[in-house]
Amino acid sequence: TPAPELPPSGLYVLGKRSSNLSDDRKTLNLTVECNAQNISFQWAELGSVTGAFNSSVGQSVQWTAVSPGTYTTRVQVTVSDLAGRQDSAVFTIPVRNGQIFPAEMMPEISLSPQSAMLFKPLPESLGIRTDAMLAQNVKNALQLTPTKFVFDVASNEKQKTVAAYDEMKWLTEDPLIAVVDDNGVIRPADGSKTGSTIVTAVSKTDSSNRATCLVSVAYLGTTVTPSFPTATVYRRGQGSPSSIQFGATVQYSDPSQRGRVVYIDPLGREVTWSSGDLSRAQIDASGLLTALADAATGDVQVTVTSNYDPSVSRTVTVRVL
Repeated sequence: TPAPELPPSGLYVLGKRSSNLSDDRKTLNLTVECNAQNISFQWAELGSVTGAFNSSVGQSVQWTAVSPGTYTTRVQVTVSDLAGRQDSAVFTIPVRNGQIFPAEMMPEISLSPQSAMLFKPLPESLGIRTDAMLAQNVKNALQLTPTKFVFDVASNEKQKTVAAYDEMKWLTEDPLIAVVDDNGVIRPADGSKTGSTIVTAVSKTDSSNRATCLVSVAYLGTTVTPSFPTATVYRRGQGSPSSIQFGATVQYSDPSQRGRVVYIDPLGREVTWSSGDLSRAQIDASGLLTALADAATGDVQVTVTSNYDPSVSRTVTVRVL
């Protein structure tokens, strides 16, 4: 069965649980968890009615097998919020000779961790490999661990085991923020988009059975320090120097570790230089600023911007005489 598309609404069923099988193995508790509050729950059987609910509403209900014989019942819960957004989950309940047969129930899935913060890897031009960052405990990638819970008939309890990765189909809500491979490894996507997204593991045997992880992607803390806080240049023929070579030191730190410094680039690679007044002074990609011969005197704001995190920049005031 193909895995369902995640609803675009932002209302999600995060997980489902079945528990408290009665001694006569006819009644089972069914519970769902969602990513929102102030929502309603509507329970119903799909297809022929073979059992009875203690209530058709509520986050947790009891379902009792009523019909004799051997069959499989599918119970669906639909969750809704005040804005009309919806999501749903399906429980598959096998019944043998009128009793719930938990050993055959589709395993419930959970993911560990359920939330994570990842940082964009540093530019390749700096020569810092992802594994080197991981060695410094900088999370540029994360291995999700899927766990399944299956009833043990003898103990009437759920047994926890690690699920095989090939039992799962992996989805990401926004592949421009994070990507996930077939082994459940999450990485920040290529490009500059940051923010949060949902990564989902979907059972290949029951596409309604899924678990999610909230993944946030951010930049490392970035500080750009120009080599000169201020500078003076002269128009050609009016004095010396008529040009000046700027540089910058760029520091990258991990905000999740109290700002621990990860890497310092004293060469100022991966920055962009710009002049606020091209009629007075121009600056090239290496940071070489030159005053124009016919420029009017006055101040020019020179800006150095991080290519890694474009929101980080510093400005230097250059006086043209």
